[in-house]
Amino acid sequence: MTAQRLRSLLPVGTLLGPLVLGGCDDKPATPSAAPSARPSAAAAPSVSASAEAPAAPTAWFVGDFTGKYEASHYLIEMKKKHGGVAAWEKDEGEKGSGEGTLTLHIDDSGRVTGTAQGALGNMTATGQVDEGVLRVSLSPKDPGAEGAFAGIVVAKRKGDGFEGRLQVSTGDSLTVRDAPVQLHRGGSKPGPAGSAAGGTK
Repeated sequence: MTAQRLRSLLPVGTLLGPLVLGGCDDKPATPSAAPSARPSAAAAPSVSASAEAPAAPTAWFVGDFTGKYEASHYLIEMKKKHGGVAAWEKDEGEKGSGEGTLTLHIDDSGRVTGTAQGALGNMTATGQVDEGVLRVSLSPKDPGAEGAFAGIVVAKRKGDGFEGRLQVSTGDSLTVRDAPVQLHRGGSKPGPAGSAAGGTK
C-alpha cells in the first residue's frame, strides 16, 4: 500500500496530534528579568572632616614696647691704687645725663629690635627675650662720634611689660651713665624718676 493510500485511511486526529503536541512543547518566552534597581544616590560628602588644629597662642611678649629713661652719673667708687681711673673721679656727670626714649619691637621668637634716642645719643637696639628676661645691646648709630655711648638694658617681666636698668659708657669707659627703665606695651609712659645711688654694682 502506498504511503498516500495509508495517509488517507488514518484519522485526521492521528496526523494532527504530533503537530498539536509539538506546539505544546514550545514554552512561552520567559519574560526578561525586571531591570535592576537603580543604584542608590551617592553618599553626601562628609561634613565631619577633621578641624584644623588651632594656632599656637601668641607669646605674651610679642609686640611693640616703649619707655623713657633719665640717665644720670654713675659713680664708680674705686681708688686708684685698686685700679680706679682718675677720670672717674673727675666726671661731674654732665655729659650724657638727661632724658631719652626706648622704642622696641619683639617678634614671636623673642628677637628684639629697636632704637634709643635722647641724652645718650641715637642708638640701635638688638637683643632677645628669654624666660621673661629682656636683654638688649645698645650701639651708637655713629660709632665714630666722639664720646658715643654704648651699653645694655636688662629688664624682667612686670605685668604686661618690663622693668629694669640701662647702663652705658663711652668707648674708653671713662664716662658711665645709668638709668632705671620701664617698658610698656604700645604708647610710651614715663619711667621711674631718678636713678639708683652710685656705687659699684
